[in-house]
Amino acid sequence: LAEAHSALALFLSFTDRAQDAVAAGRLAVAIEPANWRHQFRYGIAAWGSERLDALGRVKEMFPPLAFTYFAAAMVHIARRDFRAAAAALETGIGLDTANDGINARLPGNGLHWLRGLLHLSAGDDAAARAEFDRELGRASRGLFGMEYAMDACVGHAYAAIGRGDLDGASKMFEQAIARFPE
Repeated sequence: LAEAHSALALFLSFTDRAQDAVAAGRLAVAIEPANWRHQFRYGIAAWGSERLDALGRVKEMFPPLAFTYFAAAMVHIARRDFRAAAAALETGIGLDTANDGINARLPGNGLHWLRGLLHLSAGDDAAARAEFDRELGRASRGLFGMEYAMDACVGHAYAAIGRGDLDGASKMFEQAIARFPE
C-alpha cells in the first residue's frame, strides 16, 4: 500500500534513518504518484533537488499547502540562495493568508519564524522582530504552532543579543523555556 510506505517515509524522516525514509517515499510515489500526500511525505524525507522536485509536484497537486514552501526554503537556505528562500516563504505566507481556514490542520506555521531568521541574518533587526511577533500570534493555530512560537521567542532573544540587550534576551529565552520546560 502506498499509504503505508508514505507514512513510513514521514516517520523515518524524524529519526536517524534518512536513507530508509527516502526509500520508503520513493516506493510510495512509484506505487501512487498522483497523490499529493505521498509526494509531500517523500519530499520531507528527501533533501536537495530530490526534495524540491517532490515538493514541486505537491505545489501542482495541492497548492494551498503552505508548509510545502517552508520545506523548499530550507533547501534554498542550505544552498545559501537566500533570495530563492525568501521568495518561497513569501509565496507560502501569501497562500496561507489567502487560504486561511482551508487547511486548518496543516497551516503554514513556521513561515514567519524562518523569514524572521532570514531578516536577522541580513542585519534587519526590525523586520526580524516583526516576523517573530507574527509567528507568536499564530501559536494556537494547528500543528507545530506552539513549537514555532517557542522558536520565535528564541529568535527574539538572538535579536536582543545583537542589539546588546542581554536582559531582554534573557527574558525571551525564559519565555521559550516556559513554553517547553523539558
